Amino acid sequence: LCYAEFAARVPKAGSAYVYGYLAVGEFWAFVIGWNMVLEDMIGAASVAKAWSQYFDSFFNDSIRLAVERDIGTLHKAPGLGTYPDIIAFILLLLMTGVIASGVKQTSITNIVFTVVNLLVILCIVAVGCFYVNGRNWAGENFLPY
Repeated sequence: LCYAEFAARVPKAGSAYVYGYLAVGEFWAFVIGWNMVLEDMIGAASVAKAWSQYFDSFFNDSIRLAVERDIGTLHKAPGLGTYPDIIAFILLLLMTGVIASGVKQTSITNIVFTVVNLLVILCIVAVGCFYVNGRNWAGENFLPY
């Protein structure tokens, strides 16, 4: 009942910012909004870094080695990168451009990536079916615990 009353106060569907603005006021909505931006930035940066490292692994880390040789390393702090990751930066710029181009282009890009992900999963399952060993699925050792 409380959620229905709260939803009736909101004139249209919104994000956490809109709900926060109506429920607790402008300052906390401001904090919630910037928290959402920070969360998206951290998520995008970590995905771009992972894609960059995966792409670099195809070339036996030659991109990383070339950047470290030509530009140098930054620091040796634990949990942080040791070199400026140019590929991740370019990926972030490309995705920022897609998002800035509008909702329609972003939706199309999202659909394309979703279809690619589903095709990869189906391919892995289909290929994995040929390597199933039925003895692993029966007997006392089926579950390790």
